[in-house]
Amino acid sequence: MLVINRLQFVIYLFATLWSLTANAFETGSDKLRINGYGTLGLAHTDSKDAYYRLGLDQEGYRDGYDLKMLSNLGLQINYFFSDTLEFNTQLLLKDVPDYSANRAFKTAFLKYQPNSQFDISLGRMTNDAYLLSDYKDVGFARLWAHVPVEFYGPVSTDGYDGIRLQYHQPFNDGVFSTSVWGGTTKYPLYSRNGSASVKLQPNMGLILRWEDQTWLFRLFYSQGKINSPNDRLKALDKALIQAEQFGWNGASSIGPFTYDDTWLRYLSAGVSYERDGWVISTELSYAKSDSTYNDDALSGYLSIGHRFDSVTPFIMLSQTKSLSNREKVDAAPAGFDSLQQIAQVVADLTYRDQHSLSLGARWDIMQKVSLKAQWDRTWIGAYGGVLFESQPNPSQDHSIDTVSITMDFIF
Repeated sequence: MLVINRLQFVIYLFATLWSLTANAFETGSDKLRINGYGTLGLAHTDSKDAYYRLGLDQEGYRDGYDLKMLSNLGLQINYFFSDTLEFNTQLLLKDVPDYSANRAFKTAFLKYQPNSQFDISLGRMTNDAYLLSDYKDVGFARLWAHVPVEFYGPVSTDGYDGIRLQYHQPFNDGVFSTSVWGGTTKYPLYSRNGSASVKLQPNMGLILRWEDQTWLFRLFYSQGKINSPNDRLKALDKALIQAEQFGWNGASSIGPFTYDDTWLRYLSAGVSYERDGWVISTELSYAKSDSTYNDDALSGYLSIGHRFDSVTPFIMLSQTKSLSNREKVDAAPAGFDSLQQIAQVVADLTYRDQHSLSLGARWDIMQKVSLKAQWDRTWIGAYGGVLFESQPNPSQDHSIDTVSITMDFIF
């Protein structure tokens, strides 16, 4: 397994920035195309309790500076066997726990396109769950220093291994596209209590999309069955069943906590507008789980920016919120207090109550290099800090300020 040394990671990114921003690789072949991207980022948060992070696959940090969270380096390779057959792969280097060579492959698929309207792809692909699915990690391709955490953070992966069918059709001065896909998805999760990986198998989805030179509309739906036979929460369910046998009446009905063999459904919609200097985008998602303690939740954001020559200031609002109240585990009789406390902690793991206000600006200093600065004020409700792992006082409302500065480039 490849594990990235963090100091080497930052130094390598910094050195690569200056050596690769000038031009794309000249391969000397019409069949081979190589491009890349990267970000060198610095972030600071004043959080004393919460571990600030962009997604559930990151460790996060608190009360200080961080050079790793925003930084990455990516490489995309396209090889055209013919006019109808193409191979695409994208490699991404970034600092997350247990990062392996397998996870570094963001995409790796064959695409067959017999005509301009239809194509079929097989391999590892992005699932178009949101507007930035194809370039979420490409800092140069987005307005902000980082994606809105409340919307993108709860989804720790945006890809799958499987098959995809796509159809494209000119419509109303734009292009209408629809695609269906199916396969297997793995969600890497990290917490202070350890790492885990959740597999969705089968996982399938449908995407509808229309775009022209100004507008982009996208609707996405997916559903997947969680396949996690080694789910550690099964031990908690077993302990509660045994507790009822030894005197805690109703303990077995508190669960089940396990998410194995349950279905997860995800619906999202997005709109973007870009014209006359305005850069506006908004997305909304609804996540529903059959698991007893995985709360249904709404997440969304609205971003508005305006371009003034090479500088684009922006403002953004984002939020994620569980649709039900926090689940409270009933008090336990003497002797079962510790088990009751564990059950309550686990019940709180998926509860969300968080929103942010962001202000920032993008400055395109060169054709392929941009600088960005962004300030975020984030409010976290009691027990609602699952994204940031609020510790040691999750029962209190609190707010944090975070400043991010990035240099993004493509080559």
